[in-house]
Amino acid sequence: MLPARNIEDKSTNRLVDLWEIMHKYKIFHFVVIFQTLEYYQNKCQAMIPDQPEANVAAGLNVYTNALLYGGVSPVLSTKPSQEFIGEIVSFLKDEISPICNELDLTAAIEKIPRTVRYLENKSSKIDWSSLNADLRNVKDVLMTGLSKIWFIGIATALSRYADNSALFGEAVIIHFPETAEDIRSVGNCLAVELPTAAVFHLMRVSEHGLRRLAKELRVKVEHKGKPHPIEYADWEKVIDNINKRIAATRKQRLGPKREEKLQYYSNAADHCTFMKDLYRNPVSHTRKVYSPTEAMGVFERVHAFMQLLTKALG
Repeated sequence: MLPARNIEDKSTNRLVDLWEIMHKYKIFHFVVIFQTLEYYQNKCQAMIPDQPEANVAAGLNVYTNALLYGGVSPVLSTKPSQEFIGEIVSFLKDEISPICNELDLTAAIEKIPRTVRYLENKSSKIDWSSLNADLRNVKDVLMTGLSKIWFIGIATALSRYADNSALFGEAVIIHFPETAEDIRSVGNCLAVELPTAAVFHLMRVSEHGLRRLAKELRVKVEHKGKPHPIEYADWEKVIDNINKRIAATRKQRLGPKREEKLQYYSNAADHCTFMKDLYRNPVSHTRKVYSPTEAMGVFERVHAFMQLLTKALG
């Protein structure tokens, strides 16, 4: 289950569910906005003269609303009343403009104030046809702005990977807290089907494990005859020194527990060699693009590696 979220959280670097998207992007509000714009357009279309056939459907809605809410049928006129235009102006200013500013719908932010000024300053010259065109333009600019806000959907089968830093189990996070962010990134990449990116983050997770293995065995690495930090040594050099350390330790007298632990370390080193040749080098040097199935295979391999290290450390 995904962790509970605060829908007022303004952070952009996180995954959100459909309900939160509907709340954040005012979906219900936009439904009302588009329904209201359609109502105003229908009324305008019903009032435009010399289009009786085209106005039947639109006019029916207007007459129905008038009878239900006003008790009388509308009186046909060549121009909309000042009161009706004022109602539309208030709707544009009070209902539409604020939500456009909140969602940064740039084109609408520029268009709507111009429409408001035109309706306020030229109200006596506006006819039903031009008012209908203005309303259509407002609707179009809103739809254009909304079409530029994109979301990535996550298949239900992959949702367990999303925003989950405990994919390898809580024990891994306890022993390797530094891997939490990369494990979360692994899950997010798998969830949105970016398999090569997932493999890249998996190799970062495994590198944390490799470093810990080297430190647990007190491996020393040199570069040009001088001590070299494990964090800056390449995988091959670290793995070679781990294997040398394990071979040297095995020549000593070991108790059962020490021998068992050393076997864990030896198996972990074998994992590292396998991952270096098959995954780490290809993904780091842009030699391969991974499929979702291949990325899942890497996931299982790194999962097993981190579990093995956790058992050894435990």
